[in-house]
Amino acid sequence: MSVQPLVSVIIPYYNHKNFIVELLDSIKYQTYKKIQTILIDDGSSDGSQQFLKSLQKKYHFKLIIKDNEGISKTINDALKLISGDYIVIIASDDVMPPNRVMEQVKTLMNSDYDVIGGGMTLISKHSMKLNYTKPRIIGMVTFDQALFYNPCFAPTLMFKAEVFKKYGLYNPKWIIEDYSMLLRLLYNRLKIGNFDKNWSYYRIQNENFIDRAQWYYKGVLQALSEYSDNQLVLKAINHHDFIFRLKQSIFYGFKEINNFQSVFNYKEPIFFRFFRYITLLSLAVQPKFLRKFLIKLTLNKSLLLLQATKLFSNN
Repeated sequence: MSVQPLVSVIIPYYNHKNFIVELLDSIKYQTYKKIQTILIDDGSSDGSQQFLKSLQKKYHFKLIIKDNEGISKTINDALKLISGDYIVIIASDDVMPPNRVMEQVKTLMNSDYDVIGGGMTLISKHSMKLNYTKPRIIGMVTFDQALFYNPCFAPTLMFKAEVFKKYGLYNPKWIIEDYSMLLRLLYNRLKIGNFDKNWSYYRIQNENFIDRAQWYYKGVLQALSEYSDNQLVLKAINHHDFIFRLKQSIFYGFKEINNFQSVFNYKEPIFFRFFRYITLLSLAVQPKFLRKFLIKLTLNKSLLLLQATKLFSNN
């Protein structure tokens, strides 16, 4: 690599004193050295500010401390400060493998992709490595595919900086900023590709999973509403509703049985609607020990479950 482009790493930070050093170490020890790091504290309430200041000398990052305004506004503030040709946006509790930046820079320099992503290894809150999860799609991602599931893992993405200059920043009203941005870029025919490479360690914290699933479901519906003129959107909304009901049936059993009836509102043949309803009931009726096993698979992003849910997209 004769001329090394600058890579800007953006870290939106909130209450992650226990994890940030691990991320900063992973950036410091990247095999690729031409990196600018910008960390923005989004109004942490755990006394992080002084701790972050104490880390600056060792890790050489630009620190911005501001009031809490949400992740989209935080990322936007950082994007206005970057100098890099390429951009990585990574949460303050995740970690980067040592060759990640080198591999992604080489890939972007030698391809016509605008954005690239890869697989990720899940880690526990104690940094124990769990399973590696590859993207659902390897190679070029399409807009129609992205309607049915988020095709890229946000912590693994690297963007060309010109993407944000041409297509704008994150909308602060977006609930799920990464998925909404991917839809915007794919709708505008940008080239986004996935590779079967471990480009992030993604920390999972299982508390309040079903509440987060509901938050995600609402965010997906909001993102899809911007493309209501696309004939596949209604079908995609039905798909996401069904996936959310599957999670409810696994986590709550029959407690959410009244919500299962939403499948009968789908615009599809009655046979498929009936099949979906029976599937939900079949999961809800399972003994608690079996549902606990399914919960574990769900929390760990089991490849088996990912492939099973893909079948229901009919896409």
